[in-house]
Amino acid sequence: TTATDSSGQGNDGTLQNGPVPAVGKVGQALYFDGIDDYVSFGGSNVLASDAGFTMSVWIKHATTTADSYGTVRLRGVSSEFLFEHGKTGASGTYGRSVYFGFRGNTAIATSDSRYHIDTSNGKWNHYIVIYNGGVKGSTGSWRLYINGEDIALGTQGAIGGATNASEIGRDGGFGFPSQSYIDDVRVYNRPLSSKEVAALAGIQAKSQTANTVKLPASSGSLVGWWTLEGKDST
Repeated sequence: TTATDSSGQGNDGTLQNGPVPAVGKVGQALYFDGIDDYVSFGGSNVLASDAGFTMSVWIKHATTTADSYGTVRLRGVSSEFLFEHGKTGASGTYGRSVYFGFRGNTAIATSDSRYHIDTSNGKWNHYIVIYNGGVKGSTGSWRLYINGEDIALGTQGAIGGATNASEIGRDGGFGFPSQSYIDDVRVYNRPLSSKEVAALAGIQAKSQTANTVKLPASSGSLVGWWTLEGKDST
């Protein structure tokens, strides 16, 4: 089964081990069972450049007692970006924190309480991570938005050279499977503005579908868009 890339860039994914359709935040989502479900993208370089990009995703955790990572991993030409919203249980290394950055150089401290959010209420949460800065070996900056709120600005150290395959729903050989619902994953090849962030965070399930969200000056910048709708998962 294919997860079609609606950006037109051809970064189609393959559903592995049976993630199933479910009611999403924007139409339909995929449910990942926390055991072995994921979407794989092979050797596709979703990130064509380290100079700047934006990742947007909706996640709803399906458990409050077990590990439930909402994971998106993006391969670039000379780098690998990882996003995880950590364990939903009360214990564990990541608690309820958001964890992201280039492999080997994470930008946000998982112990910082500012990045911990309540996932026990069964609600959808929207995350946007924006990277603005250098190339391999240089530094840049991150900005994190949760549900449209500008949470924090962080500094990225020198970008590492890991280039594992892009995936949704797990972190490859490192594990961290998602027991969660994931919807409307987008990647832009530039930092979005605060107005554009607000537009994405404002998507409502029944009143606005993914196909009607038009971002100002976004033409040509959308390099990955997995709606995970039935029509796009064939």
